[in-house]
Amino acid sequence: MTSIRLYVEIAAGLILLIAFGLFVHHERAVGEQKIEASDIKALAAAKKQADAETALNLERAAKADAGAASAQKAVDDYRTSHPEQPVRLCLTTNSGQPGVPKASPPNGSPPSAGPGPAAVREVQSGDPGPDIGPGLDALVQAAGRLAVVYSNRQQR
Repeated sequence: MTSIRLYVEIAAGLILLIAFGLFVHHERAVGEQKIEASDIKALAAAKKQADAETALNLERAAKADAGAASAQKAVDDYRTSHPEQPVRLCLTTNSGQPGVPKASPPNGSPPSAGPGPAAVREVQSGDPGPDIGPGLDALVQAAGRLAVVYSNRQQR
């Protein structure tokens, strides 16, 4: 009888061990399903937020493009209504010779101030000097492009 009882106890122990193993396996499967469901919800929320940010960035980019286009149109309209004249460089001379500074007065008083920046000499006939207008236009356009780039970076 002891041997039958021993076998029954061993069988009961094995049944409990198998039941515990099945319970642990079931609980792990349920936990994995909850984790996967949570991951799917988090991915959906992240995608929704990314879509909203993308739409906002696209709207900002469209607004910036429209602003740049209207600014370029204003510049083009101005240039159309104000035809370009050549921009010439001319040498300014203090003593009549280029590159030679004017001597100071003998009494030690400071030299008198010449005409300010508002007084621009007209170019005499003959060699008017190089036309620097295209170079200035290129400089202004490059500055405009940089302004747009930095403005777009500030909006981000």
